[in-house]
Amino acid sequence: EILPISSSGHLVLGKTLLQVESPGVLLEAVLHGGSLLAILVYYRARLAALMNGVWRGAGGARRDAAAILVGCLPAAVCGLLFGSAVESAFASPRVTAAGLIATGLLLLVPRIVKPASRPGRVTVGQAAAVGLAQVAALLPGVSRSGTTITVGRLAGAEGREAASFSFLMAIPLLAGALGLSLVKAAGQAPSISPAALGLGFAVAAGVGYVAMALLNRLLASNRLWWFGPYCLAVGSAALLVVR
Repeated sequence: EILPISSSGHLVLGKTLLQVESPGVLLEAVLHGGSLLAILVYYRARLAALMNGVWRGAGGARRDAAAILVGCLPAAVCGLLFGSAVESAFASPRVTAAGLIATGLLLLVPRIVKPASRPGRVTVGQAAAVGLAQVAALLPGVSRSGTTITVGRLAGAEGREAASFSFLMAIPLLAGALGLSLVKAAGQAPSISPAALGLGFAVAAGVGYVAMALLNRLLASNRLWWFGPYCLAVGSAALLVVR
């Protein structure tokens, strides 16, 4: 979820190549919860300041909250309206491979274009562009973090601010995915042990936190494009071996 390499795409290709089946939506819910915890802990100071500012009616905090809402809406609406079509795409490894190639190409764009950035928070206009880009990330192989951060940078946001906005925007989306997964899992007999679920949660949270620190370090030195060749290589190789 954190690194710009499409976790969903890797899961689709991994299940295809290893011929394994997912143990069910309960595991998905637990992993979403681990990623969500990592984001909440990493950005705890920013979140506390945002919530406190909104509570006190501070104009800057309310603008930030409005930008996050604007960024979330396109993907939320498309997910509700076209959820079944999006789910069917996850059954196609070739669609996933194409998504990884598209992600790799997008990650290389700032390396070529050299976007001009300005300090300060993400504006509502930039949030709208990021939100529309996030719609594409509903498809497997298209990295949500890579797409939203890159489009934010191309729209003029500074790299680490674009990343901060991307993950703040992910909080309600991950919370929604967590809730839906729990609803789907309700009433189903668990197909995985509590110990394994706990391990999955801990790994998702711990690795997610470390990955976020790495991501911000790479953004500070304009090296996010490093993930571009990787996505291109994995996507191209997958096209050759999957059907």
